[in-house]
Amino acid sequence: MNRQIYLDYNASTPLAPEVAEAMRPFLSVAYGNPSSLHWAGSPARDAVEKARSQVAALLCCDATEVIFTSGGTEANNYAIKGAFFSAKDRGAPFHIITSCIEHPAVLEPCRFLQALGAEITLLRVDRFGVVDPDDVRRAIRPHTRLITIMHANNEVGTIQPIGSIAAIARDHGIPLHTDAAQSAGKVSVDVELLSVDLLSIAGHKLYGPKGVGVLFVREGVPLEPLLHGAGHESGRRAGTENILEIVGLGAACEVADECVDRGMVRQLRDEFWERLRDEFGDRIVLNGHPVDRLPNTLNVSFLDHAGYDVLAQLPSIAASTGSACHAGAATMSPVLAAMGASFEVGRGAVRFSFGRMTTGDDINAAIDLLAGIQRTDGKRNMKPLSQYTPDEIKTAVAERYSSVATSPDEKFNFPVGRKFAESVGYVAAVLDSLPRGMWESFTGAGNPQAFVDARPGETVLDLGCGAGLDLYLYSQKVGQTGKLYGLDLSADMLSKARRNLLEMGVANVEWLNAPADRIPFPDSSVDLVTANGIYNLSPDKDAVMREVARVLKPGGRTIFAEIVLKSELPNEVRSEIKDWFRCIGGALVEGDFLQRLVANGLTNPEILWLGRNSRTGHELSNCAVIRAEKGRS
Repeated sequence: MNRQIYLDYNASTPLAPEVAEAMRPFLSVAYGNPSSLHWAGSPARDAVEKARSQVAALLCCDATEVIFTSGGTEANNYAIKGAFFSAKDRGAPFHIITSCIEHPAVLEPCRFLQALGAEITLLRVDRFGVVDPDDVRRAIRPHTRLITIMHANNEVGTIQPIGSIAAIARDHGIPLHTDAAQSAGKVSVDVELLSVDLLSIAGHKLYGPKGVGVLFVREGVPLEPLLHGAGHESGRRAGTENILEIVGLGAACEVADECVDRGMVRQLRDEFWERLRDEFGDRIVLNGHPVDRLPNTLNVSFLDHAGYDVLAQLPSIAASTGSACHAGAATMSPVLAAMGASFEVGRGAVRFSFGRMTTGDDINAAIDLLAGIQRTDGKRNMKPLSQYTPDEIKTAVAERYSSVATSPDEKFNFPVGRKFAESVGYVAAVLDSLPRGMWESFTGAGNPQAFVDARPGETVLDLGCGAGLDLYLYSQKVGQTGKLYGLDLSADMLSKARRNLLEMGVANVEWLNAPADRIPFPDSSVDLVTANGIYNLSPDKDAVMREVARVLKPGGRTIFAEIVLKSELPNEVRSEIKDWFRCIGGALVEGDFLQRLVANGLTNPEILWLGRNSRTGHELSNCAVIRAEKGRS
């Protein structure tokens, strides 16, 4: 049996022996309530205050600025929601700046407050996962009330320039919060050097117990408590203190203060990376900043493999394909997507994180096992899109649309043109990267041809974005330098799209709310407009065409996935049209669609592909995807 190798210290750490020893008396002897004034309460109260001082020593702050919580998630929620609800001018605009690679414990509270009226700006990151302080400065508004940027990323380990961001925040009088759950105990978290106002840590990330954390609150920073009750934690966090785990966290912080920057873990990590490069050569790449990252974290991509396949074949190695909270899903990490990683790089990612108990023997054994994967694992599902055959493409898409197509040939009789085949192949490949749960929350993709037309750096308007699948796919083509507009007539669907895109790490989307009586086109010009079904739902169809022509740049393109009824059809064919409507997101329209496009300012219309009913043999010449342009002046 292979030895068990634990390389997932960013997910959780074992209890340090010193921590377990400190906690042991509080399992049996010291059982009093720390709020009690009698002989049983005094030892408990003293233990809590000792732990508070131990935490304060690690953070280089005053003990009165330390608030114990149930973990990092509560600490983050307290910082963000507490700032929002403490605003003296309740109801006035409240703007929060954060990044698109934050842990869900930050992004979800921001999303919650957004539903209550807060404005949220999600900053992009560069290819190393770094937030540009200048982006923070540019994002500040007159009503910006909080900036929250993580100290170090949990997946790739990149350390953010918190000091530079803090200087900007201080110049504008804006409180700065940082999630230091991953950095505490690995690098310095001196709150004076970082110049932060709020900082969160989690006990189980630094060899302490689970279920306990801390929020540092600089003196004078107002926060509304999350929990209301008796006056525990100086009235800032109600609930009898969890003495056992607070004692453990205090001991863990004391040990961490002695162990920071020893260099042994960094040395093991770097040795492991060098040996991986020797073994895999140019078929392995590093994710994250090459220098400014946590000393224990190594996120790499095996270019010929899927990361989850690598780990599935090595059950004796405990590592992760991303954040442990998402490890059950075979998906491209939203963090890597936000960093602009390619599909191949994102899918092959594995995070190895090392700790105090990692040994050289662990490194040797892990390398031997991984070398075996290289020899046995093939390039499953990773061939270039140009090598997809039409049948493979139809099968891949039909599997995803199983509720519509009972077999690849029943409803998916696509033409075999290479350009179109690659576009559908691209869609199938990216859909394969989505976790099953997210796929089920999306509606069907509209028109694969739009993915061919979208280009890096372009601006794309999706009319009828549904639950956001098309927007996610477009984001993979336009990249971080591009911009997306999402619009849907259903407020519920638009809300779902917001959630899905945020979860997938796509931040460059501007959402357009559509009232019942009109479609709110953006004021700025765009390169590509896709209309998948919304055309049919609009009260003035010619007005939609005119507005599309208005917002397009000269030479811009538009794709209508429509079903054009030119004549009466047999009932059996009309039945098929309903299925096509569901498949391609098209609309039932009347009249000569191509002539109406030209009349409304859209030139060179062409039918890109047609459908055939393979069961009846009837040519559905009126089932079409249509492309048009805006003429150049």
